[in-house]
Amino acid sequence: MLRSPDPHKPLLGLAAPLLCLSLVLANATPANHAHAQSSATTPTASSDGPASSPPAPAAAPAPALPVLLVPAQADDRPEPAPAPLVSEVITPPEPPTISAPDIGGLPISRLLDIEPNWSGLGSFKLLLPKHGISAYLHGITQAHFAYHSQEEKASIFSDSNAGQRPTFFINLDIFFGAEFRNLFFAEAQLFYEGEDNDINFEYAQLDMRVYKDFLFLRGGKFFVPMGGLNNYPDFIINYKLPEAPLFFSQILPSEWAEVGIQLYGRYAWAEGKAVSYAFYVVNGLEQRDGGFGGNLRDMKNNYLDEHSGDKAIGGQFQIEPIRFLSMGISGYTGVYTQDGQQRLSVGDFHMGYSSRRLTVRGEFAISHQQIPDGALTKYGGFMLISFRPIPHLEPIFSFDGITKGLTKDENVLRGTVGMNIYPYPSKVPTGAFRFAYSPAWDGNLDFLGHRVSALLIFAY
Repeated sequence: MLRSPDPHKPLLGLAAPLLCLSLVLANATPANHAHAQSSATTPTASSDGPASSPPAPAAAPAPALPVLLVPAQADDRPEPAPAPLVSEVITPPEPPTISAPDIGGLPISRLLDIEPNWSGLGSFKLLLPKHGISAYLHGITQAHFAYHSQEEKASIFSDSNAGQRPTFFINLDIFFGAEFRNLFFAEAQLFYEGEDNDINFEYAQLDMRVYKDFLFLRGGKFFVPMGGLNNYPDFIINYKLPEAPLFFSQILPSEWAEVGIQLYGRYAWAEGKAVSYAFYVVNGLEQRDGGFGGNLRDMKNNYLDEHSGDKAIGGQFQIEPIRFLSMGISGYTGVYTQDGQQRLSVGDFHMGYSSRRLTVRGEFAISHQQIPDGALTKYGGFMLISFRPIPHLEPIFSFDGITKGLTKDENVLRGTVGMNIYPYPSKVPTGAFRFAYSPAWDGNLDFLGHRVSALLIFAY
């Protein structure tokens, strides 16, 4: 008697297809197939039937094919795997949440190299270029030394009295800015002045291109376009000696910046041939102690113009007639007293020739300062020549002087001989060492002492 396959025997389920295939190959005729359905013999005779009997109904019986060929029903499926232990159950992870990282735990390189996905924090390195903005950062470090042989005369040469005794001090300039699609330009200079141990913004301005290079609009705190030294990025870069000429701090307010608006531009008709121009309206210099006739340098930084609403105006025109040569005139006028009654006017002429080896520069400035019973007229200037026989060395000769009073005791004449050393003349960033010796005399030709100054400068 045939037994049905045990649904709980996976091995028999695998053997059934193989046995069915062998029977089909051995009993290919329909007769044998019909007889096998009615036979009751055991499965062991299926291998001998086809060899001992001719094809007839009485042939040796074969295993019941329908039983073996019936596909596995639902009950034939293998037993399911046992359920995992509780400790083996894997919980699906929660969806990630975006949160602000702990800024204290991130290195600055990480902040600069990843795309921020939180509010309040951002990577300018990645975000600004996407909006057409390019940013930059530069600096100038200056290490100074000054010594004057006659301490009581040293104040003539420096408003901060640097050099009354052997003195070291350091200045640091940081320049940073951004440009947007060659249309808007923002720049600021953060300055640490070692002489006074003071930190301030020398200038912070926003420029907008109005028409090509011919016209720009500037607003903010900017250097007044006055002469050839009071310009960007720092006068010490443009001047060849360790210290500025006397008129730059005694006649003009050195590093003179004002708050206001300015129109400026440049027109070039050939290489090295151009004209440049500027006109501005600013708050202006103000003597904030309530008096008059004071030092112009102390009148800077009039940010709010609280006492007088009168604004100062000024301008500059410069021409470059041939390559390497430039000359220009500048002017300024405005009230400077808190009562708005006294006016200050400044005029300046400058020229310069600078080629690969030879530099010649000169400037003359005059200030006319009204006082209740008259006026104070001060003037001064300098002349400088330098020659660079080799890229690493540059000897310098200079003469400068000031007249700022009615007596000759307040006049100063000074001669200077110096040397600039450039360790890496063709490198950027670059540096230089400057050394100078300056004897000086007053208007009566009385000797005012020897002065030695040095400057180590590094620009990057």
